[in-house]
Amino acid sequence: MKIYSSALEPLAERYLAGKRLVDEAKRLGANYIVLEDLNKMISHVKGLKKNYREKLYLMQYRRVQQWVEWQAKKHGLNVIYIKPAYSSTTCPKCGEKMVESNYRTLKCVKCGFEDHRDFVAVYNLCARGSLTLLSAPQMRDVTPNR
Repeated sequence: MKIYSSALEPLAERYLAGKRLVDEAKRLGANYIVLEDLNKMISHVKGLKKNYREKLYLMQYRRVQQWVEWQAKKHGLNVIYIKPAYSSTTCPKCGEKMVESNYRTLKCVKCGFEDHRDFVAVYNLCARGSLTLLSAPQMRDVTPNR
């Protein structure tokens, strides 16, 4: 028996997605979570076909990110937003542009690296997140002298 109404189901799914992601980050001992910066995503969908636009509006990516950010803050984790441009088409090993070798699979012509485009994006976003942290002043683990 469902305790909440079907109107609240999407809200519960977003909450659970954020909670699961933060729980997994904590389990792995992470200090931060890297997410794509999707603030301007809606402005870029105007050129897409109507059915694609409708699907993107329904998915509400940004709201899921807000839940993740809220959960992370509650548990003491930082959230870093990275520009997603070319993250799924750039080779994470050599930096060259990858070409599609199969449905949703990309291959680098230069070094031969091949993987699913979602995994390629994750590799690249993690690398960009690490570089962002290296260039930012580190204040998280500082103990004040008092």
